[in-house]
Amino acid sequence: MKRGMRFRTVVALLAACACGDAAGAVLGPGGLCGSDQNAVPSFSDPALEAKVREALTLAPEESLTCRSVASLESLDANAAGIRNLAGVENLTGLTELLAAQNMIESLSSLSNLTNLEYLDVRENSVTDISPLAGLANMIGLSLSRNSIAEIEALRNMSRLELLGLDRNRVADLAPLAGHTLMLRLVLYDNAITDIGPLAGLENLQLLDLGLNSVPDLSPLREMYGMLVIGLERTTVTDLDPLRSMIELNTIVLDDNRDLADIEPLLDNPGVGRDDIVQLTGTSVSCEDIALLEERRVTVTSECS
Repeated sequence: MKRGMRFRTVVALLAACACGDAAGAVLGPGGLCGSDQNAVPSFSDPALEAKVREALTLAPEESLTCRSVASLESLDANAAGIRNLAGVENLTGLTELLAAQNMIESLSSLSNLTNLEYLDVRENSVTDISPLAGLANMIGLSLSRNSIAEIEALRNMSRLELLGLDRNRVADLAPLAGHTLMLRLVLYDNAITDIGPLAGLENLQLLDLGLNSVPDLSPLREMYGMLVIGLERTTVTDLDPLRSMIELNTIVLDDNRDLADIEPLLDNPGVGRDDIVQLTGTSVSCEDIALLEERRVTVTSECS
């Protein structure tokens, strides 16, 4: 009798634990999985863990494992109230991580994610991007609206095509020299005065330099494929480098009070019907603006 009861108890316990992919040891936040694919990774921030569980469609009672989190290729954690990324280092299969509009200060947990190709951490509280230095597969990176001053970590990201750095504190663009695959570069509202390192980025199609003091545009002279250029409040007066950008369709020049000469735009054979030129807050004459309008250019200015 007692032997039968003992047997039934053992069977019940075994049934309760019978999991083909049983969870293993529980890692502390930031602990690396290593070779134990059944280990249970931990996250310091419950909001991040909730997003991981959501992406994996796990029920609350189901355990995360190193195997399951490493299988994720994309994670959308935008506007989730996340403060700490500890634990994300075990999501080694990620190629896309969206973590914009959170309260993240440190990117240290991302240094292990060498498969990342797209990363969005705009509108956070990031000051140091050095943990990203080894992420050489990056294609698209948004760092907008943080407090970043130093971008040395971007120097070896030679595959970058899309980079958003607007509304930061960047002054030195040297790490971007040689990034010849770059297509879209947004640098609006930084502390830039020298755009020399951008010379040679001949594939650029969109460049926004607004709210920086960059009167010398000569490094842009051979960017023949440029479609959109933003030069709002840049103290620019010489537009000659734009003369040969015949693909341009949008030119933003607002609030350059000393800008009077738009002859390079009038000489540019590509500036015409349905293109946009913004000249509010400049000293360009209404006569020259009328010449643009005669070519069916949409112009915004005090003359219209």
